[in-house]
Order: sequence, then structure tokens, then C-alpha cells
Amino acid sequence: MAFIGSSDRLVTAKGSALSLWDSTQRPRLRLNADGLKVPDTPMSSNPTQMAVSPDGRRVLLVGGNGDVVLYDLNGSPGAGKAITSPEKDVFPAWLPDGTPALIGKVGCGLYAVRGTGTQSLLEGQGVANVVARLTPDGRNLICVSEYGGMTVRRLSDAMYVYDSPGLDKPLTEFSPAPVGLAAISEDGRYAAWIAGQDHGGGQLTVADSKERRTITVPGVSKTVDFAGDRMLVSHPDSSLDVREPSGTLIRTIHIGFAMARPSSWIPGTPFIGQIRDDGTVVVIDIDSGTILGTLQLPGPSGTWATAPWEATAIAGVGSTGELLTASPAGSVVRWAATERSWLELACRFAGRDLQPEEWREVTGFNPPGDLSCHR
Repeated sequence: MAFIGSSDRLVTAKGSALSLWDSTQRPRLRLNADGLKVPDTPMSSNPTQMAVSPDGRRVLLVGGNGDVVLYDLNGSPGAGKAITSPEKDVFPAWLPDGTPALIGKVGCGLYAVRGTGTQSLLEGQGVANVVARLTPDGRNLICVSEYGGMTVRRLSDAMYVYDSPGLDKPLTEFSPAPVGLAAISEDGRYAAWIAGQDHGGGQLTVADSKERRTITVPGVSKTVDFAGDRMLVSHPDSSLDVREPSGTLIRTIHIGFAMARPSSWIPGTPFIGQIRDDGTVVVIDIDSGTILGTLQLPGPSGTWATAPWEATAIAGVGSTGELLTASPAGSVVRWAATERSWLELACRFAGRDLQPEEWREVTGFNPPGDLSCHR
């Protein structure tokens, strides 16, 4: 490996392969420049949180200090709106009509963002929570407390329509709780949580609010998340189980790397983005178990110096086939992360239809059935 003279270009040689790198060039799969600044996340504070609007055009960010910023992804760089949060610790969310919202971590109260302030929609009750979300129709608010258990509250009258019991002690000894300790399915039917994660992995429990029952999933689980009608469970050996929410195992994907935080699903696709502990995002097809490629995140900034990737938020946008990442004190970055979006980029650069061998040479995997450029 060597630099070329005093330039920023780097040459690497491995076996018979010689590669030329330009460290100043922005990756072509990156769809926007710097400008959408992410609040800082100091050490020992909550990781960066991000929620994307239903139409994929706006993003709501919450930093480790509780700073809340609203961005228009297609607006002017740096033209974010700072929101005064009603509580120090909140989850970002969106109402079905496209109104940004905040959910209080303590008590799970709901607030609609109005201008630069908020309006209370549901008063909080109870203990601190590790994850919360609204159902797609906006009728119910689902929360998982720091003790586990699932609560479902109806917004119209604040009544509890489902309440599964948790444990006698908190799920984790750490504060803030590790990312991936609990998750809620997109439709709000299922919630999952892991007890004993502090010791490298623990017991996974899943609650089904429709059948009004809970199950335990065998094995030692490290993180849990949902991807449409699938549940994703990672393990200490760097494997990823794809399961039905009921717990039935569909397949195990051997990732082969340490994961910094849970994956994020791109709605409408079988693709997820998984942040590795080296600062790359791996795009995986969970239907086939194929690793499609990697995206290199920008270098760390801010005060989260030892583990920036654990504090980096990631979210999928189904309407555009993109992944969004937000690193502490860095920028919101939009990435092309599906075959459709990759083909559009390749067509733009080539100016013609692509050949199967070209796709295989660049990506390392088989091409989609149609490589024609529809212009």
C-alpha cells in the first residue's frame, strides 16, 4: 500500500490485483452532501435516534442530550428546525397524517410537534421504557418498559387494551439501555425483549397482543428487531436468525462480523442494513441470506470517540429504496441500498443498458433479471 506522491490517491496491491483509491471522492452510492447536521451524542448518553416520515421526505432526529431537530430531506442544507422537547428523554415518531411526534421515555406520553413546540396528546403513566411506537393507523401507542412486558394504550380514551407482565427486575443494569434490547413490530401486534443481555446475551420473550399470549424463544439472544412480517435475532456468535414473530425459525444467516447495533429494514423489500463495528453498513437480503454489498460510513466526529457506530442511527425508506444513517455530530446520509436504486445509478453513469457480466464484476453477485435502463 502506498500513496502516489503528495496526492490523496492510494494504491493497494493484493496478489495479482492492483487497486487505485481516491480518498477525497464521495462514494457514488451516497445520494447527498453534508448539510443535515446530527446533534451530538456524548459518552454514556442515549444513542442517536431517527424516525422517517411516512412519505420518506422528512426526518426527525433526537441526540444524546435530548436535542430534537426536524429536517426536510429535499430542502436546503442546514435548514433544520430545532424543536423544544417537553421531556429530556424522548423517542421520535410520526403520526399517520405526517405530523412529527415525540414519545416520552418515562411514562410513554405522546406529544405532537406544533411549530417549534409540542402539544400533549396522551399523558404518560408508569415506569421508564426502552422502546415505543404508534400503530400505523395512529389509534394505539405500544411501549415496552425497562422491566419488559408490553402495554397497548388507546389514544382516544387513554385506556389500556393490552398489558402483558414484565419481570421483577430491569432487563439491563446499564443506563442508557443498550440498543436492540427490545423491539415492536411495524403493525404493533408483537413486542419482543431480551433479559440478561448484559452478560453477552439473554432470554428472548415475544408478546402477541392479538392472541394475548407470550412465548420464549430458545437460545441466547443479543439483539432483536422486526422487518415486516419477520423477526431478526442476532446472537453472540455473529449469526442472525430470521424468524416468524411467533418464534418459528425460517433461516440462520452467518454474518461473520460483530454488529454494532440492530439492523434496519427497507419497507417493501427483503433488504436490511446492518451496521458493523468497523463503521460499514452491510446490505443483506434476508429472503436468500445473501450479503449484497457494503457502504462505508463517514468518519466519526463529536464526543462519542470510542464507539461511534453504536451511537449511529439507521433507518430504511421504502418509497425510495434508501437507507439513512445519522452519526453523532455528523450528517444525515442517504444511501442507495436496493438493486433498483443501484441500477438507476449505474444507468446514469453508463448512459446505456448494462450487461450481466458488468453487474457481476462490480457487485460480486448475480444481476436482477432486467438490466435495461428505462429512460
